[in-house]
Amino acid sequence: MSDLRKNIKRVFSIFALLFVLLLGYFLKFIFIDSQAVVTNASNPRISVLDEKIVRGEIKDANGLTLAYSESQGDATVRQYVYGPMYAHVVGYADRGKYGAESKYNFELQKMHFPLLQRLKNVVSGDDLAGNAIVLTLDHTVQKKAYELLGSQKGGIVVMEPATGKILAMVSYPAFDPNTINQQFSVLREDESSPLFNRAAQGGYPPGSVFKMITTAAGALFSDVEADFIYHCQGSAVYENKRIRCFNETAHGEVDLKRAIALSCNCYFAELIYRMGEEPLIAAADRFYFDKSLQYPLEYNTGSFALAPGATVSEQIETAIGQGKTLTNPLHMAMAYSAIANRGFIMKPYLLDHIEYPGGAPGKRYLPEKLGDALPQSAAEEINGYLVEAVRSGTASPASLQGIQAAAKTGTAETASGDSHAWFVCYAPAEDPQVLVAAVLENAGNGSQAVPIGRQLMETALAR
Repeated sequence: MSDLRKNIKRVFSIFALLFVLLLGYFLKFIFIDSQAVVTNASNPRISVLDEKIVRGEIKDANGLTLAYSESQGDATVRQYVYGPMYAHVVGYADRGKYGAESKYNFELQKMHFPLLQRLKNVVSGDDLAGNAIVLTLDHTVQKKAYELLGSQKGGIVVMEPATGKILAMVSYPAFDPNTINQQFSVLREDESSPLFNRAAQGGYPPGSVFKMITTAAGALFSDVEADFIYHCQGSAVYENKRIRCFNETAHGEVDLKRAIALSCNCYFAELIYRMGEEPLIAAADRFYFDKSLQYPLEYNTGSFALAPGATVSEQIETAIGQGKTLTNPLHMAMAYSAIANRGFIMKPYLLDHIEYPGGAPGKRYLPEKLGDALPQSAAEEINGYLVEAVRSGTASPASLQGIQAAAKTGTAETASGDSHAWFVCYAPAEDPQVLVAAVLENAGNGSQAVPIGRQLMETALAR
């Protein structure tokens, strides 16, 4: 009898545990997973809702309509007012949905006061309307970025570093979402990958814009003196690796500030040779390489492959932004925002608020901190170096009238053609309001990207 009672208790305990696990799963599904399931492009419920509810508008931060639904006979057709200009952010609502159309599908098809809307539909035939979404994008800045990038392959991100708010994001080649149904097969097979968002999904060697992270590695994790002086002769040899400065220019006696301003490869080769790979590995982690950036749309995080025990050649290549390191404008914008913000990185966000039919404001989305990359003192020091790069270095063409900018150019060598041109800039340096990160594929040295960055900064600051 005693054994029977023990067995009954065991069985009861097992069933109790299973019940708790099942309850936990249902709670997780309801509060965590449900919206992802509902908005999944493969969910047939989406198609059913599309037929019954007029999809809400997508607007920019100032209320300008970017996408809306229009009745054409018995069908409702999605219209994209600016065609390719917003293609990689707003996305499209057919062919499985993409971009904001996919991410915020739940809100765009969600009715405010559904019972009242259904009564009006029965009585007066009014359409059932989904909510509108208001994005953080600013049309003036987006248009300027789109025009400046033109037909140059590459990507641009403009953001508020202190909030993480995305003001503009463009990529070229692009596509027209108004013709996605007719052109999808062609676009998908196009070797130039127009469906691919280079600004957030690209993978490029960062070149010299990565030197800021190498500098942070020295400041945070190395006992190498930051004020050490190096005599640059234009090239240097470390074991089997010859390192060269641009055009093999001999920079002479340089400290860290001048090395960043002049983008001296030899200085940074000596820096990594002295401190080894461990500080750089730790710094890359602080700047969210191979970690989630929590950007709401499709993106790729930066890839950092340097490992303990790396060869001197691998260390040097990585320290100057070559080697196996890959990144994109979104990630570099966030990395430089740590300097602009004097140490912390904000989550990049795109949705400002929900707007109900009739224009009443709904839920508003607020900035959130992603994490800390640097102590304030280290960030302020590196900020000073980036200011010097504008005052007297390779980024001097980025000077703004009456406003001090901080910036870094980058020339990323490739195995298959001309170098990629990089530029990252923020201003005002003492209280940054706007940050621009741009990459131009195979455009040559980093100076090619500076005019784009400068003009975008001027437009964004004046908005």
